[in-house]
Amino acid sequence: MKDTGYQVFGCSTHSTPGVDVSDRLQVFRFVDDVLREAGRIDVLVNNAGAIYPNTPLLENTMDEDLFDCLQTHVRGPFLMMKKVIPVMRKQNSGVIVNIASKSAVYAVPGLAAYSASKAALVVLTQAAAKELRETDVLCVAVCPAGMNTYAREKAYGREDAQRQMDPQRVADVVTRIVTIRPIEIRRRWQYVGGDCIIVRKDSLEVEKMRDDRV
Repeated sequence: MKDTGYQVFGCSTHSTPGVDVSDRLQVFRFVDDVLREAGRIDVLVNNAGAIYPNTPLLENTMDEDLFDCLQTHVRGPFLMMKKVIPVMRKQNSGVIVNIASKSAVYAVPGLAAYSASKAALVVLTQAAAKELRETDVLCVAVCPAGMNTYAREKAYGREDAQRQMDPQRVADVVTRIVTIRPIEIRRRWQYVGGDCIIVRKDSLEVEKMRDDRV
């Protein structure tokens, strides 16, 4: 991660060895390997994604589309968090950033499976954030609007994708979040735990976590 001082470990289905984030054994093995090499985990960014062409729910969206989206966008982060949160709680420090989507808050017709899975990821983030309130582990969801990526091109075409924001814009927001140091500063920012940070091309919008705690 550029200019942050972090040692970065990444995984994907194309890495060596490949890691399918929906596979418990592969996820746990990857985290164990990181711990053996680094000794600690300060930041977890869940960024695995799956998307399908824009299709109406009642016409061409298949059961398998929803299943695949849930496996990648919900089960993957769930497994990573299950393995990493105990490490961060023991350290009493850490930042978890789950990359969701603006569609988690503003559902998109034609992307019902994708929107539903990203909304589930936001709720998973919020539940974890509430459980971590008494710790110095911060858990937030970053929800980008349209980005100029292959996934956007697959859903809407190349011309549309090229009109969207540069992914670096989102990377810069994530970098800002994970470099909140030291712990004393992080405590002052603890109010963002569980919030959904919507990243647009020219603005940020914070969708506050709802809380019925009295």
